Amino acid sequence: METYRSTKYGGLTIILLLWCESLVSSEKDQPFTCQLKEYGGFMKEVCTHRRGYTFFKCINTDTYYDTDHLLSCPGDPFFYQMCGTVPGLHGLLVGGDTESLCGEYLCNDMVVAVPGAYIFRGSELKDVRCNGRRDCRNTQIDEMNCATIKDNAFLPSGKVISKSMVCDGVCNIFSCEDESFCDGVLYGMYCKSRLPGLDMVYLHPITICDPYPDCVVPEKEKNCHTAGRKGTNYRHQTCRTITGNEEVELGEHMRCAILYVFSSIEVDSVCQNFFDQTNCTDMSRVGFYCPVNNFPSTVSKFMGCRNLPRICDDGLENTCELVTPSCLVHKHKICDQVSDCTDGSDENQEICLSLTVRKCTRRGRPGLEVPIPLAWLTDSFPDCMEGEDEVGSLWPTCGDGATLRYVSEYEASYCQDLFICQGKSGYVELKFLCDGVESCGFENNVCSISRRFPDIFTELQRFSMTKNDHPVGIYYMFYCTKGMSSLLELQYDICTRRPFRFLDHKVYGLADLRNIFVLPIRPITCDHVYGENYVFASCNQGCKNSECPLTKRPAYDSCPAQFKNRVGTFAGENRDAKPYLTFLTRAHGGYTNENFICANNRQCLPYSKVCDLVSDCDDSSDELNCTNHFKCKTEIQYIPKTRKCDGNFDCSDLSDECNEQCSKELLGDTGKKIIAFLFGFIAIVFNASALAKNSLRLSKSRNIRLITNKAFISLISVADLLVGLYLMALASKDLVTNEKYCYEQNQWLTDEKCSYLGILNTIGSLLSLFSMTILSLIRAKTVKNSLHSTTGFHGKGVIILFTEILLTIILSIAIAIIPLVGGQEDFFVNSQYYDPVVKLFIGFPNKEQHIGVISQYYGRMQKRPLKWKLINQMIEDMFSKDYGTLQKKKLKFYGNDGTCMFKYFVTPSDPQKAFVWGVLLLNCTSFLVIASSYMAISSVSKHSTEKLGKMFRKRHRDTQRKISAIILSDCICWMPFIFVCMLHSIEVFDATEWYSLFSVVILPLNSVINPFLYDDSFYKIVQTVV
Repeated sequence: METYRSTKYGGLTIILLLWCESLVSSEKDQPFTCQLKEYGGFMKEVCTHRRGYTFFKCINTDTYYDTDHLLSCPGDPFFYQMCGTVPGLHGLLVGGDTESLCGEYLCNDMVVAVPGAYIFRGSELKDVRCNGRRDCRNTQIDEMNCATIKDNAFLPSGKVISKSMVCDGVCNIFSCEDESFCDGVLYGMYCKSRLPGLDMVYLHPITICDPYPDCVVPEKEKNCHTAGRKGTNYRHQTCRTITGNEEVELGEHMRCAILYVFSSIEVDSVCQNFFDQTNCTDMSRVGFYCPVNNFPSTVSKFMGCRNLPRICDDGLENTCELVTPSCLVHKHKICDQVSDCTDGSDENQEICLSLTVRKCTRRGRPGLEVPIPLAWLTDSFPDCMEGEDEVGSLWPTCGDGATLRYVSEYEASYCQDLFICQGKSGYVELKFLCDGVESCGFENNVCSISRRFPDIFTELQRFSMTKNDHPVGIYYMFYCTKGMSSLLELQYDICTRRPFRFLDHKVYGLADLRNIFVLPIRPITCDHVYGENYVFASCNQGCKNSECPLTKRPAYDSCPAQFKNRVGTFAGENRDAKPYLTFLTRAHGGYTNENFICANNRQCLPYSKVCDLVSDCDDSSDELNCTNHFKCKTEIQYIPKTRKCDGNFDCSDLSDECNEQCSKELLGDTGKKIIAFLFGFIAIVFNASALAKNSLRLSKSRNIRLITNKAFISLISVADLLVGLYLMALASKDLVTNEKYCYEQNQWLTDEKCSYLGILNTIGSLLSLFSMTILSLIRAKTVKNSLHSTTGFHGKGVIILFTEILLTIILSIAIAIIPLVGGQEDFFVNSQYYDPVVKLFIGFPNKEQHIGVISQYYGRMQKRPLKWKLINQMIEDMFSKDYGTLQKKKLKFYGNDGTCMFKYFVTPSDPQKAFVWGVLLLNCTSFLVIASSYMAISSVSKHSTEKLGKMFRKRHRDTQRKISAIILSDCICWMPFIFVCMLHSIEVFDATEWYSLFSVVILPLNSVINPFLYDDSFYKIVQTVV
């Protein structure tokens, strides 16, 4: 039979009525109905009688109670029934992790013979707390967490209490005697009791002037001076008492005494207006400095955050913040380097991240000089004792106008521009830009384009169904599988259904039914699974080598700033285990506890924001236990695993490309380093020697044919010498940077020195090729006209020679420097590099990325090509322009690779493709001319020497060998290179990584071989050695 019990005789009528009605009612015609629902912020089984009144059913039993006539529910040893009955009480009475879930308990008095006749709230029975004996029939909470007898203090009235409770600022016994004598000041009075058997009694100041006799007359009267009474001293302030409604004089024994707490919601003091809590004698009890009735005064710390009538003119004592559901802290105790909440959450608030360097004493935190949050400066509310926080000129600032802001002294030394919110007032500091947290409401959409954020699925496909009147969700995981032809195949052939709830604890108010998740039947690699997909797969053993990221159980006081309408309840592993207080939120027509709790306990996230490549928790704990990403080394930034070592920078610190697996050096492997030094040395030494010899011969020659030959050979030596200098400079740069190059390559590729080096190499390569081309034509023409003819020295020949040399040099230089001529950015600049402090861009964003960012920021735009000048202007307008922080460099024509080579590898989308293809065509034509000319020379020489003697035939064979070597060297150098360029241009493959091979090994071969081919003395040495 159901039990109906009352705790007070006054409520017996209601309970008996319910009991009687239940006897005459059939089971189908109960006089009341009960339903599990939210009541007072907690899940309760609320019963409604047909006559209109409401009561509650105890958990685990068929026992009922109402809020006015409490009874201690059997089967509820942790007093969950008290949750929601006293607003804001959780954690305040017993404190911390105790046996009482919400900080309040019920005590069945053992003295009374009738069980349950008198039930008291624990907060009303402070005298029985830690008195060394069990006073409650139903619980031992009153004697738990008490110090041992050796640590007890004996009070003058004879009461015994733990020493730790004396003068701790909390009224631990009913009379508050434990707070009566602190720091040498007596609050209230002791007197001889009128009651028999008691010697001394302590009177709280509130009872001194009440009309009830407590002491042997006239001891009590001596300490109560009624205003207007003869002999009254008017030097002291007077007030109207809350007990006797008389105007009395406030003596020192009445000022700043601990507030008298009758119950958890009734707090009283001596004066009706609480003015006895001002002008404290004991400075340790001063909590606030504020004006009271326009006079500078002090207010006791007991008035803080009580929501009592205002004493301070500016309401300072009630300026408090609910840091967690169980921790209400005064504003001035936040960010003060002292933890006032048990979990330290008052020191982990967002405003604590930006503090002043200069310190001050806060008006609500006397005796402690600490920095203050920047947000408090000039907010029209004085926080510092001297009001200096409202004097703007005392504090460093950055910005101007709409971007004017206060900063710390350290930040003031390097003020930066800001990202301006488009379409509304506001800005984002660069250090917070692209951090995944919306400050403007849209900037992460801009960042997703500028930083190539991947498109990922973070939510499961949900279908709802109802089972036993409870909503149940069926979640389908997004998972690509080869050959899947239908959802039916996914559901039955390769997938399985699994119920799941984190911790699998029984949660009061939450149906035992579990949501159903459709996952692959075998564990998969979850490297490309994110959000809900990752959480439910990994926590259901559906991932290979991936642990469940859910590690922290949701406590009731988790994420205090969120879920203001949370529904409290309790949970536990089983019925016998000690429960813990948790909370539910409304979702999908029911309740859920599916929240990820950040390690700092300050934030809660939906599962879709866990392991999703974005650090949503301040401590990044939502990405901590995930295996589906690569974490950048020094930045709180996460990228997909596939983005690591893919040749593109995604991390601001470049660690995705600069690491043990794929760190890049300028020349790469050791072989190229050795070849660069060797080829550079040979090219410089032998070409310099050849140049010296040919210059000497040229000065002595009077034959125009010989002069022309030696002049172009000298020009080839000069060109190849430039290539040798390029190789040595490149090898030296590689030697200096070594492993650091990977981190420095962005600066190197945009450096003018790289462009100069590229010009040097391009001039050398083209000048050598063009000189060989002209020389081959001249030789072919000479051989064709007459193999043995000689020509004298004449002015016309010199002019022609000079013109040919000059045009060759001009053409080589022009091709090399045209890409760097001003005003040609739209043809020769593909990308730009931004200072890492900007954070909007990483690496080298191209024009397409810039236009995408501009379109996202400014809204719809006409589809038309934009020039770099306009692009840069529009990008700059996205930021404030106070300090020129938006530093950028153009990635010029020669910055496509660390070797600073001419950009021969282009695609149809490159704006410089026509220029490059033209140069390639010119190079190809030059190679064909060289080959054709020397083949013609070989043919004519062979035909002409057939009738000559042995000596001429030997000379012909030498000429043939030399010609073959020239053609072969040109073929080896240029034909593969031109072929690769063609394949890259039609996008058969990406040859960008081959720049170093061609610039260091293949193309410089001509510069190394030419001295031996075009200088007879070197050729004879090589011939002798061979």
